[in-house]
Amino acid sequence: MPPPPPPDAVFLTKVESCGFYRVKPRRFDELRRHDPDFPKPRLLSGAIARWSRRDLEAYMESRPQGWCSTGGARTGAFGR
Repeated sequence: MPPPPPPDAVFLTKVESCGFYRVKPRRFDELRRHDPDFPKPRLLSGAIARWSRRDLEAYMESRPQGWCSTGGARTGAFGR
């Protein structure tokens, strides 16, 4: 699992975003594909994707504690 991003980072790479959510890249991609509410990346300089930390935090806060998109509750989802 990737390490969390620096606390002062505003825009996160995919790996930093995975560390922020404490999920593997595969799980991050599943969320992006299957959840229409998942934050969209911001494209910097054309094709460089970055996620806003604020958007990621808002998404995480909008989910019930222990929420898991594959169904049912999962203890520790999103590192809570």
